[in-house]
Formats: sequence, C-alpha cells, structure tokens
Amino acid sequence: MMTPRRMQGVGAILLGSGIAISAVLGLLALKVVKFRTSDSIENQFVGGEIVSLTVVAPALFGAGVLWLRGHRLAPALALGSALYAAYTYTTVVVGQEYARYDGNVERFFPLYAGLVAGGWRSPRRPGDSWGNGRFRYHRMASAARPPGFFLGSEVSSRSHVRRRYGWSSSGTLRPSMRKPRRCSG
Repeated sequence: MMTPRRMQGVGAILLGSGIAISAVLGLLALKVVKFRTSDSIENQFVGGEIVSLTVVAPALFGAGVLWLRGHRLAPALALGSALYAAYTYTTVVVGQEYARYDGNVERFFPLYAGLVAGGWRSPRRPGDSWGNGRFRYHRMASAARPPGFFLGSEVSSRSHVRRRYGWSSSGTLRPSMRKPRRCSG
C-alpha cells in the first residue's frame, strides 16, 4: 500500500517529468508541438520552456525525493513549481488562437491537461504531509482554496498570530498585551 507521503513524492516526480517532456517536445528542442500563436508569443513559450527545464522540473524532482525521504520541507519546495505548472499550462491550452494560426497543440491536450491537474493537486495541506500538527488553517483561507490546494499564507496560522501578537479570537488585543495607561494628573 502506498502511503500519502509516497504518493506525493511520486506525484511531484511525475509532474516534474511531464514538465520536462513538455519542454523537450516544444519549441526549445524537438519542435514536435506547434503552438497556434504569433511569433512573439512563441518566443515567450521558448523562455518559459527554458525556465521549466532548468528550474521547475529539477525543483519538483528534488521535492519528490525529499517527500519520499519524509523531509518536512518537501511541500514548500514543490509549491512554487506546482503553481507554475497550473498557471503556465492553463495558458498553453486556453491562450491559443485556434482559428487564426496553424499548429498541432490540441493533439497534446492530454499532456497539458495532466500538467494542469498535477499542478493543482501537487501542493497539499501541511498537516497531510508534514504530519507534525503544528500548523492550523484559518477558516477563511480553508474555505477559499480549491480542495487539496495549499496557500502559502496558511503557514502563519491563526494560533501563532494570537500567541505572538496577543490577539484574542474576537480580534482585539488581550488585556495583558495592551499598553498600560498613564495617569494624567
């Protein structure tokens, strides 16, 4: 049976592999994928593929290995790369001018759809993968995120803010944290 930690590690490695495959198949190397965009946008895709191949995919490979080893920083390492995948490959699918330019990007829709889904699914809540129970979620942040999606702002939990800055649950300062009043007179 595969544990959630192992599934996250394998998922991050698969997402990194898919990103690397997409970059190699694109305009950067093999030029198998022909995007339906103008030349200037194709230049932007080449730049994105360079970043994908040199930064994003290696970060996901590293995060996957850390996850498999049980390291607690794996989700933090995977977060940026996974969000990059979700955003970038959504624009690859949605941002094409299908009626205006020739190309074959639609043949690779399953690859790009898998990268978008993997990007949205890869980052997880800290309690699911770190397992130490120290991090708790703010109710509004939990309600606003899609299922399985991790927001960086959630790391600074409500209880930490209360302990550190003396805020009560009603949003006011606890009496012990208020500045003492000076007597006038």
